[in-house]
Amino acid sequence: MTALDNRLYAWLAEADDRRFERAFDAYFTVAFPAVVRHLSRLSRWDPAELEELAQDALLRFFERVGRGRRDASDTIRGTLPSIRPLAMGAFHERQVNGWTGEVDSFRQEAMGFQPTPRDIIEDSAWKTAIRRIAEQIPGLERQGLHLLNAVRLEFHWDDADPADSKGGQGNVPVQDFVESIMRELDSLSSRALEAQRQHPNVSPFVTGTWKVTRALPRLRVPTNGYLFEMAMTIYLDECKKRGRIKRGGTGARHAPARDDVALGDHPLEAADGHGDANADGGYAFGADEGVSFRFHTATTADIPVAEPTLQLEHTEFLEKFYAYLRQPVEAAAGACLQAQTPGKATAERARLDSLTQKLDCTLAVLTLMGEGHTQEETAAQLDLTRNQVKYIVEKVQEAYLRFTTNHRDRPSASSGAGATHHV
Repeated sequence: MTALDNRLYAWLAEADDRRFERAFDAYFTVAFPAVVRHLSRLSRWDPAELEELAQDALLRFFERVGRGRRDASDTIRGTLPSIRPLAMGAFHERQVNGWTGEVDSFRQEAMGFQPTPRDIIEDSAWKTAIRRIAEQIPGLERQGLHLLNAVRLEFHWDDADPADSKGGQGNVPVQDFVESIMRELDSLSSRALEAQRQHPNVSPFVTGTWKVTRALPRLRVPTNGYLFEMAMTIYLDECKKRGRIKRGGTGARHAPARDDVALGDHPLEAADGHGDANADGGYAFGADEGVSFRFHTATTADIPVAEPTLQLEHTEFLEKFYAYLRQPVEAAAGACLQAQTPGKATAERARLDSLTQKLDCTLAVLTLMGEGHTQEETAAQLDLTRNQVKYIVEKVQEAYLRFTTNHRDRPSASSGAGATHHV
């Protein structure tokens, strides 16, 4: 365990706001130069520019895993007392009381996580503790959704209003139920008033259970790897922006053009075989963050500083591959925005969520492999099996080879024709 790890968890465990900010200052003094060094190994940029990127990453890190995580904890702590059992029998009462008690215990454990002296010596001990905390999240989420679904069935909510039907589907998603019942309670519809008459505390129960369930993944204990992934994302975004300006563009973000990608199966589209990649129910610190590829460092680190043009061309090539990896997510996001009917919007949103999770998992695997971790170590840190890691790496390698061949055969890619890249 490093000094940076110790300062991270000392900061996150502080309950008092003033001490919390002071502990972050102490963390910043160690994390800032570490991030700058990390970026400097990948870039020949001016140190002042890298310092600006590192500061931006640390500020985002503070908001997400510092303030954001504390806000989620406060939300759960303030909401749990309002979640009282409905008049649905003794079994329902035991389920509700058991779930709220487990959630509160989990919140205290996650927010109070501090490595023990043994953890400081044994590297695997504190990582195992973090994984054990994360493994509790999916079960607690499922229990919360189960409680809401039981209320939905008790009220026969999915078949009472044809206007809310989903093309004849008999199972309305829990989120639709929550939104529907709260909307009708506000508008004083007849069935909402009847539900409230039978169960006076239905409103705080439904909204509270949904709010707590949604906030649970944000309590996951982060690691410093998330900070470095965030810094890498900021760096790559800046690379892409500079590349577009250099070619006469505006620097604004846009979806990658079809002409810039290789033909063949995309690794995200073909990634169904690696199973459920996210062990925390689809949420992970570093969502849409982090691309620390081994081939990135291998191909740019050996380029002499005196050849900045060649280095830029290598960097731009790898940025194009990153854009290629993101292409299905960009396309799914566009389709989600353009969907007109509720049913189609739901399907497009589900596809976008699925592809985003696959991209997050793929980039996390590449990040750890690029930092020198073995497949076993990568699998352990990401709660995957070794076969899942092996499958992801092989798919990306295949896609990279196709992508390299496709661009090497183009006249505009002559400068990179003889380059050798390794994933």
